Amino acid sequence: MDSLYEKTAEKYDKRHENATTRHLRKRERNILRKHAKGLVLDVGCGTGEYADFADIGIDPSSSMIKEAMKKSKRIYCAAKAEALPFKDGSFDSLICMFTVLNLCDYRKAASEMKRVVKENGTVIISVASVWDRKDYTFRQKLRNRHDSDVKNIRIEKNRMRFKLFTKRELTGIFQNQGFFLKEMHGIFKWQNPRWNKYADFSTKERIKLAIERMLPTKAARIYIAVFRQA
Repeated sequence: MDSLYEKTAEKYDKRHENATTRHLRKRERNILRKHAKGLVLDVGCGTGEYADFADIGIDPSSSMIKEAMKKSKRIYCAAKAEALPFKDGSFDSLICMFTVLNLCDYRKAASEMKRVVKENGTVIISVASVWDRKDYTFRQKLRNRHDSDVKNIRIEKNRMRFKLFTKRELTGIFQNQGFFLKEMHGIFKWQNPRWNKYADFSTKERIKLAIERMLPTKAARIYIAVFRQA
C-alpha cells in the first residue's frame, strides 16, 4: 500500500478531481468545521486536503507528505495510524478521513487514537461501508442486511485488501476504546458514487443527493462518525 502512494503522490490530487470526491469533501468539511477544535491531529493526511483544520498531519508515505508541504506550512511527519509518535493525551481532536481505517489495522489504530486524544477529546472518522460492494438500489438496501466484509481492490495495478464496515461495527470499535458516538452521517445512500467519472452530477442526481440526507444512515456507502471520549 505504501509503495502505491509513493509512486502516485504527484498525480493523487488530479486523480481525485471528480464530482464524487468534491461532494464527499464538502460533507466532511461541514462536519470538521463543527467538531475539529483545539489542537488537531490529521491521521492519514495524504496531500494535505484538510490542512486548514489540522495542526499536525501524519502519513506513512513521505511522497504524500512532500505534496502536502507544498500546500501548507503545517507540521507533517511520516508515521502510521497504528503507531502514532506522540505522547498520551496530546490532542484535543483527531481526524481520520476516508479509507485510512479501511486499509490499516483498524483495531490498533483506534487504540492509538484513544491514547493520544485528551479526556473528553473528539475523533472524527470517515470510512467506506459494506454497502460499497456494488451499486445496490435503495430498495435493496432497505430490504437487505449485511455483515462486515473485505473486498480486494486494484489501484494503479496494485492489489489491496479493503475492509468494509457496518455502522454497528464501526461504532463498536470506538465504544470498546471508551468513546461514545456523538453523530453519525451517511453519504451516497440513494445516489451511487462515480469515482472514475469526471463529469458533474446531473440535476436529477443533485436532487437525489439533497434528498438522501433525510434517508436512513444505515444504508450509506460512506459513513462519517464523530466520537467523543466518555
